[in-house]
Amino acid sequence: MQSDLTEIKKHLTKTSTWIRAAFMLVLALILYSLVYTPLQYVFIILVLFQLGSKLLTGELNENLLSFSKSLCLYIYQILSYLTYSTDKKPFPFGKLPADTDTMAEDEKDRDDFD
Repeated sequence: MQSDLTEIKKHLTKTSTWIRAAFMLVLALILYSLVYTPLQYVFIILVLFQLGSKLLTGELNENLLSFSKSLCLYIYQILSYLTYSTDKKPFPFGKLPADTDTMAEDEKDRDDFD
């Protein structure tokens, strides 16, 4: 019983866990207030513009396609960090994803969380 309490105390006083928790709190606030709510409208506009482009020209708008891929990857990076799937910090603590980045690359960067 005493060793269990010692282990719990050790985990609760681990600085790296609390630092990550602080990053997670900031990212969760960013995700909800600055990203999630406004992005609902951005995604609707992207969908409508791409649909309009496809209907009128028969092709997708490459600039919008690149932007939407980067936006999706950014949301993916935030959610991956918040769910402990990766240790890589997303923007504004890391780099913004480019549309050439892929979700599979994040799988390669996955570290042990000790």
